[in-house]
Amino acid sequence: MFDKKQFAHVFDVRDFNRLEISLIGTDLVIRQAENAGIIYYGEQKDDDRFEMKQEGHTLRITEKSSLNVLKKTLAFKFSVGKSRLEVTIPQTDFLKLSAEVTKGDVAIDNVKTSTISLIVGSGTLTVADSTIDNLDVKAQSGNLVMKKTLLGNAKIENRTGDILLDEFQSGESMTAAFAEGRLKMRDVTFNDAKITLGQGDVRVRGFKATGDFNLSTNIGDLSLRQIQAPTITIAAIRGNDLQNPANVEGLPQHERGHAGASFLTSAGHLDVNKEIEITKE
Repeated sequence: MFDKKQFAHVFDVRDFNRLEISLIGTDLVIRQAENAGIIYYGEQKDDDRFEMKQEGHTLRITEKSSLNVLKKTLAFKFSVGKSRLEVTIPQTDFLKLSAEVTKGDVAIDNVKTSTISLIVGSGTLTVADSTIDNLDVKAQSGNLVMKKTLLGNAKIENRTGDILLDEFQSGESMTAAFAEGRLKMRDVTFNDAKITLGQGDVRVRGFKATGDFNLSTNIGDLSLRQIQAPTITIAAIRGNDLQNPANVEGLPQHERGHAGASFLTSAGHLDVNKEIEITKE
């Protein structure tokens, strides 16, 4: 769907299995279908806004940077809305997507591929209904949402913005560092996970790790519910009590620990550098 004031520019492309994108002020949508294609929704006179080059099976799309482009982007945004580039990648044999978006939202929907590398300056990043073997994300400012997505290895860095992982799976290992923002995880499954949060609340409900789960946070409240993992290590410097209402074997209904305490729960060993209260459901 697009605004009636927007004009749809359709670009013809040959078969490609690698895609490199560089945008400065346009939203990006990535989908996957049997037939590849590119559509840009913007002003009618924007035919020359992008430079497209194809070398072998690698397609490169670059949004031109100039004062004229910047003026048109701002004028179009205030009068109609943000411009958008929609790229449909081929369904078979697609290998790698690399994208850098200076200012704009990025959405990846229903994509199955080997490798995705994303750099987002300012904007919301959404990954949904996708299967990605290797994911690398670096974001400066904006929210991050991942829903119904299966990953192999994942490395995520986000400086400022809220993070939501919903019905999310990481089959191998995940390393994530968030400087500031609220972190919510619902119904997630990891092998090994190491998550660092500088400042912000952490809310986890429905979490399963087959390996180690390591969570570090400096400032913020923590709440963990329905957790299963062989080893859970939590380091929190300042914040309210972390609650883990899981079934606890061998402990009274209310057991208060102290900094550095180790608890044996049905989830395994829980090592905590913070006061903690564990209660039964």
